[in-house]
Amino acid sequence: MAGGLGCLASATASRGQSNPPLLTFAYGRQFSSAERKALEAWSSVLTRLADGWWRTITTRLASPGFVTVDQITIEFNDIKIKGAPALTHESVIEVDARGLLARLRDPDALAMIAHEMVHVVQRYPHAAGWLVEGIADYMRYYVLIPDDPGRAFRPDGATWHDGYQASAGFLDWVEQGHPGTITRVNATLRAGEDGQALLRETLGQTLQQAWGAYIAGKPYATSAEAWRRRATASRG
Repeated sequence: MAGGLGCLASATASRGQSNPPLLTFAYGRQFSSAERKALEAWSSVLTRLADGWWRTITTRLASPGFVTVDQITIEFNDIKIKGAPALTHESVIEVDARGLLARLRDPDALAMIAHEMVHVVQRYPHAAGWLVEGIADYMRYYVLIPDDPGRAFRPDGATWHDGYQASAGFLDWVEQGHPGTITRVNATLRAGEDGQALLRETLGQTLQQAWGAYIAGKPYATSAEAWRRRATASRG
């Protein structure tokens, strides 16, 4: 994951000087001078990554007539919801400052913003939660940062509708077999229609049957090696 982020950072082209910056940063509470300096340094790294991520997200998740925002606000605050490192409200990504300050050197803290940036662009009127989170994690783990070790998940007891890593892996498997499916599902959801029905139609079977085929293929995300990489990354 660290290598993937580093490669992206070095390869990301800056936005044209005539364009406003994609990211703006807001501080929802008081911070010490040391905390503010640390957050500003982290924000600088994120800014170098975000432009490339945004171009890819808005291209892969484009749909007819949909116009994306051109600015996103990152707000550092204390999120009251337990276990939530970040939340997205339209074009504002709220980041739990206390949690972030404790792991500024963890590449996962940057990668979680890639996931939240997908939420900025989704704008689904209503959709199954597993698809909302699954598409966001699919973009993070399989498109934006394909060597991210955080994609690993335990297959025992997992399902296609868990959201996050399990759903992301399943959606990548669908996309590999039926290229363009995620773009079509995204457009369907954005139009307020049933993305699950489109998946069933595309696959020609129930989602449970398709999940069984996916797991039977022993995907890398469920392998012992994937779990070793995830554990190593989490130890920093």
